[in-house]
Amino acid sequence: WHYHGFKIIHGANWKIAFDGYLEGYHFSTAHKDTILPMTKQGIMDFSSFGPHLRIAFASTNINEIHELPKNEWWKKEGAGVDFVRTLFPNISISLGLGIGQIAQILPGKTPDTNTTILHYVAPEKPKNKEEIAELDHFMNFLRDVVNDEDYALGLEIQRGLDSNSKENVIFGKNERGNQFFHKYVDFFINEKITKPPIL
Repeated sequence: WHYHGFKIIHGANWKIAFDGYLEGYHFSTAHKDTILPMTKQGIMDFSSFGPHLRIAFASTNINEIHELPKNEWWKKEGAGVDFVRTLFPNISISLGLGIGQIAQILPGKTPDTNTTILHYVAPEKPKNKEEIAELDHFMNFLRDVVNDEDYALGLEIQRGLDSNSKENVIFGKNERGNQFFHKYVDFFINEKITKPPIL
């Protein structure tokens, strides 16, 4: 893979930021003009590997996968099915749209902030100025989606939590990845929890 560059963005608490990488039901609210048109709403598959997750999202053109033998379905990543792979506790990897994004989410200087480094990789090194421009376009598109849509929503969530109007947060049935992540965080910081969570 070719390393194309990185962008740095800032947002809410690192766990709030990470929550956005763990489910896709928010696409219809946060990404109605960007990601939603490419994705079938409400269809997700979760696989866990210890504390790590792989989340699959069906693309609107998922039917193209059935034209291939099952052992070649992986060739349709980003064009039929999209995956977000998370490495506990703070790495998210998404490969598609002609470029891959690796998000490294770091706690900020205060508990209500984070710094995220978005790294961009491509399957091959660009051969000319046009291919460089195309990678730049995808890199800027993904950065804008994460910063202007996901992280803007995360800042609103942070403001709600900071109001102390609720003592607890409940994750719903569409938030299996979020439930799993937070149970693993609890497992590692709470000595009374003796068994790791199961997805």
